[in-house]
Amino acid sequence: MDGADLWDGVEPWLVIVRPSVVAIAAIGAGLWRLTLVAAYVASSIAAVGASGCCVALTECRSRRWPPTLGLTITSQVLDAVPQISAIHPWLPSHYWQQFIDVLRDPMALDKVGHGLLAAATTRCCS
Repeated sequence: MDGADLWDGVEPWLVIVRPSVVAIAAIGAGLWRLTLVAAYVASSIAAVGASGCCVALTECRSRRWPPTLGLTITSQVLDAVPQISAIHPWLPSHYWQQFIDVLRDPMALDKVGHGLLAAATTRCCS
């Protein structure tokens, strides 16, 4: 009896594979990294929101989003201009894409730390 005879007549969706300990550990590590990414993105969004609320010191909540949107767009445009690279580290959008470093193997956390520091500075100054 060879291996082909063993699986004759068995539907592929009926074969259930028992997860191994390694697979469960990999899922746990992946969920931990996704949690770190979510925290990093939330920190960046909170920094932009704090800046927008500081710029628009009004009692009407509906008037806070235009300066926030304007700050975000202006920051992205200025970050794309290489001639003014001296101010790039101070822009709130400069480190937004660094969350991808958390998903690398091994994790490269140097720029992620810079991004968290920039977000904290933006929130404290606002």
